Amino acid sequence: MHQQVIPSILHFELPFFAKVYHAVLDHRESEIIALDQELDAWRIPAELRDASRRIGSQRLDILSKLDPSPFIECIRGKFHAVITLSSQH
Repeated sequence: MHQQVIPSILHFELPFFAKVYHAVLDHRESEIIALDQELDAWRIPAELRDASRRIGSQRLDILSKLDPSPFIECIRGKFHAVITLSSQH
């Protein structure tokens, strides 16, 4: 765990999450889409990638019902879970 999981989170996932979070705060839709596409390019097993997209879509559906803002409607679609977590600020 200390040799693989923690370094991966600290050096790869957290910086990516920060990029997405700031793009969401600034409503930069094209950057959010580009970051989601970058996430698709990661070497993640197909099953995990599909699960992430499914969770992301479900969260955006729920979020759009709770906060029907134009921005949420704009990014609503098939995004990964990390994208939708960033949307819930």
